[in-house]
Order: sequence, then C-alpha cells, then structure tokens
Amino acid sequence: MPKCGTQCILCDFPVRFDTFSGCRHACEYCFTRRKLDKNIGTEADISSSEGPISLRSFIEGERKGEVAWVDWDLPIHIGGMSDPYQPEEKEKRRTFECLKILAETKYPFIISTKGRLAAEKEYLDIISKCNVCFQISLVSPNYNKLEQGAPPFEERIEMIKKISKVVPRLNIRIQPYMIEELNSVMEILLPKIKEAGAYGVTIEGMKAWKGKLPGMEAVGGDMCYPTWLLEEHFLKIKNRAHDIGLGFWSGENRLRFMGDSLGCCGCDDMEGFVGNKYNLNHFYSGENPQPTEAMKKIGTTICFRSLCQAAWCGDVLDQLPFDLMMREIAKSEYGYTTMGLEIDNRKLNTFDIRM
Repeated sequence: MPKCGTQCILCDFPVRFDTFSGCRHACEYCFTRRKLDKNIGTEADISSSEGPISLRSFIEGERKGEVAWVDWDLPIHIGGMSDPYQPEEKEKRRTFECLKILAETKYPFIISTKGRLAAEKEYLDIISKCNVCFQISLVSPNYNKLEQGAPPFEERIEMIKKISKVVPRLNIRIQPYMIEELNSVMEILLPKIKEAGAYGVTIEGMKAWKGKLPGMEAVGGDMCYPTWLLEEHFLKIKNRAHDIGLGFWSGENRLRFMGDSLGCCGCDDMEGFVGNKYNLNHFYSGENPQPTEAMKKIGTTICFRSLCQAAWCGDVLDQLPFDLMMREIAKSEYGYTTMGLEIDNRKLNTFDIRM
C-alpha cells in the first residue's frame, strides 16, 4: 500500500509510492541515507518495494494504514524515497509494470527522477499514455561530482528534450539548492531547461545532516540556510524564471508563499490533480480548508505515528480522527516552528479549530 507519513502536515500531494528501496545513484547529499540508515549506492543495498498489486488496490479504492484518510483520487508521488528509473529497473521492470497500470487507469501521479532509462523509447511510449506531472532533478553542472551515479548535467538536458514532448507537463526540481550556485542556476540552468521544453521549476535549499555548509544554521533537526538568505536567492531565481516564461514554486516550507501557488510540485492546476489542502500551508495562509468525510473517522491517524515516540502514543492515535490531529498540530509550537513562523505571531482565527 502507498505510504504517507508526516508529509501530510505540509504537502498537498503527500502519498508516496516507491518501486525500489535504496538508490544506485548514491548522490552525496541524499536525505534517504539518513532516513533509511544505510549506505545507499551498491547493488546489495537495492531491494524491491511497492509493486503493481498494491498500486492497483490503491487506485481501486483500498485505503488503509497511513492512507486511510484519503477518500478521493489523490495523486501519488512516485520516487519520493528512491529513483524509479535507476539501473535496477532495466532488469526488474517494476516501474514499467506500474506505469502500465497508470496508463490504463489514467490515475494522476507525479514522478521524480534523474534516471536515463526514462528517456528510452519504451518508457517514453508508456509515459505518453499517462496523466503525469514529470519531474527531473537538476541544479548545476557543478553537481556532477556530487551525483556520480546519475546522468551528468548535459545528458539530463537531452532527457528533458525527449520527455517534455510526450508528457502533459515536465518540471525541474532545483533540489537541493546551494547558494554558491546562484549564477549557474540563473545563467545556465534556467535558459537551458526552457529551451528543452520544461514548464517550470520548484526549488528547495540544501539541508545538511553531516556537518554544515557555510552560512547554515540549525532549523529543527537539520542544518539549513537562514530564511532571509534563501528568500533573497529565491526572489532572484523566481524573477529570472518568470522573465523567460517558466513557472516557479517553492519546496521550502518556510517560503511556500513565494511560489506561483502553495503547492510545491507545480501541478495543482492540471486536470485531475486535486491535492490535500487540509495542511499547515493552507491553514496558516488564511484559508479555511475543510476535512473530507474520511478525515473525520476514528483511526485515520497512523500517518502521524512518527511524531509521537512514547509507547502509549499508538493507542491514543488509534482513537483519534485525522482532522483533529491536524488541527492540534496547527495550534502547536511544533506546527509553527516547522513552518518557520514566530510563535508570537499566531493567527489561529484564520481557520476553524473547533470540534
């Protein structure tokens, strides 16, 4: 069954589906090294994860576990924790089999990759039949040394040219962004991807978990660039993107308001892409999102389990509905600090927090 986890408190499209666990690309900055607690990159570290059976069950309406609160065709995100087009796919074809189901059902989804397999003919043919927002991660030619297991910068530009011709939308993930790459992003990346057929960009700052980079500070459990510094850089990149006809979205939770919409994937205006707006971004922006019927049901809070480490927490969560848990998080210090907001500036009257 697809997973969700605590991304639901922040993200409009938090349901992830990974055909593999581990990734051969072994990018040096990869956050899944920490989350999965293993040295990703060797064949021994790659294993199969979700497959066609669980995907079809989800599409046909089976929603349990971390996704029990989802009672509409919420688009899934393929490639959140592992690359679906990594080298293992050529032999195992797990992603291809799932794409066949998605092409058949026209179920909306986002797929993120750096993998060269995505630009091969049979994969182009199958993705052309899908309702998909395609994402390719790309920042700068200088990242080649950090992404030695992935196709280099220029090869990914060629991939964009091929894939953008057959999908409804292709966006570029400028993730993770390092401040030293501002000029490279402005003068090399943006013009090249526009010419190659990209629709827009989504950007998020680098987060360090082994030491820190110059200019970083502690934010929660990560070392991050300060908000004011990222805002300066994002504004320049946003203006440049708009000048040449690219959309712009912010994957940085603290700066979601800078995007062309609050969603960070750049697909919330696509047909069939109805996201979950019952989250902190929409609460704190002054909107008044309403829960669905499934969100009001007891036992739909398993996705919050990692937020509560105490032994008794699981029993308590089993007795709560999703909507109540979300509203409690929205009133908490955790909610505000997660979004980079000052506790003294709470505006709890911007949404209905009553039972």
